Amino acid sequence: LGAAGALMGQNAFVYVADGHLVRGAAETPYYYKGVNLVYAPLLWSDSLRLQTELDTLQALGVSNVRVPYDEAFDRLPADSLYLGYDRLLRELAQRKMTAVLGLADSRTARRLVERTNRLTGSAYADDPTIMAWQLQLEYTQNTAAQKDRVHKWAQEVKAKAPRQLLSLAGWGSPVSKVDGTFDDRLIEALHNVGGVDYIALQVSPLEWGWTSVGNLYDALPRVYIRSEALLAQCARIAGRMYKPLVVDAVGYPRERDFREPTTPTDSRDAVLNFFFSQLAESREGQGALAGCNVYTWGGQEQPAEAPTPQRHMLTGEGSRLPQGQYAVYATDASTLRLIRKAQPMK
Repeated sequence: LGAAGALMGQNAFVYVADGHLVRGAAETPYYYKGVNLVYAPLLWSDSLRLQTELDTLQALGVSNVRVPYDEAFDRLPADSLYLGYDRLLRELAQRKMTAVLGLADSRTARRLVERTNRLTGSAYADDPTIMAWQLQLEYTQNTAAQKDRVHKWAQEVKAKAPRQLLSLAGWGSPVSKVDGTFDDRLIEALHNVGGVDYIALQVSPLEWGWTSVGNLYDALPRVYIRSEALLAQCARIAGRMYKPLVVDAVGYPRERDFREPTTPTDSRDAVLNFFFSQLAESREGQGALAGCNVYTWGGQEQPAEAPTPQRHMLTGEGSRLPQGQYAVYATDASTLRLIRKAQPMK
């Protein structure tokens, strides 16, 4: 397995058994708390920043990072970008953490899934540090063409990396339904595709219209009600399909949509506490909900007045969202206390 795999152990892959995430030959239940670390591959030349961020996360009990593929990555020299992934996987393995890596298209999928880590000698497909690959497609309608596209891509990835999990991102929005739930048929049709191992849910209350920048606190009861309904729906479907459920991105802005690290985070903390409580209840009852990833980890970064495209990425929102809108900074004491106190999940 190479150096990275040896650190994790030959039987340390995360996999699905009886509808739950488990790890290792003993089928130890795998419940976890995580963060989105969107900019991680951009730190290919800044190992100190990467190590500092991961050390901080590890101290908070975070055991998983999700790295969605961002269009800004395409502007980097390929060698630099993939060295960034190599460095990330090596550092995660040393801390016994796992990753979910996003794939933006079939070309990117082939290059990443087939890659061998230059720093460890371990093939990506043989590295249990990679918990899952995530196909990033935009699909909101239950059509044969969409299902066929997902099926072909899933089969391609699974053929190259059969021991790693596979999930989907961007598969819909509940904005058309009053109660905040999705179309059951869409969820089941897409996740019945061969090779898709679990349901991955990205929760965006602001983008879905459940709240607004001037109503973040007052809208909390509605956010709770709709989030609970959505989680119940997805957990019910996951149970029928014998597949786990993961909330791999949940984000909420600071009060009044402030972006600076010194501004209040009361509403955001309340939303994160709600989701971590749901996760703790699931673990207590051996439920389908297996993980929750905060969107997004800004860590050591500070928002800039006129950032370059690459600097814009370093607060964690990616290239499309305003810098600092969802960032959890290393100085956000109340949010860090909340993450630390959330029930340890490994």
